[in-house]
Amino acid sequence: MDDTLLLLTERLPRRRRDLALDICVEVIAIAPELPGGHPGRAARSAVMLLLELAMPDLSERHRSDLAHAAERAVVMSHGA
Repeated sequence: MDDTLLLLTERLPRRRRDLALDICVEVIAIAPELPGGHPGRAARSAVMLLLELAMPDLSERHRSDLAHAAERAVVMSHGA
């Protein structure tokens, strides 16, 4: 797992941290199969949407930071 994701979620309560990490990790894993052309951008969009649905009270900035970290993880791991 990307250290950035851990750092971005470390101050969340445990259950919320686990949910945010689960969303990011699952999206990263399926990113190459996501529609939208570029797996990194698709992952970023998917994380933003899923976090907004699952954790609407999480700030937009925090969701964006997590989504960008997931995008970077996809690009680094899948060479997108």
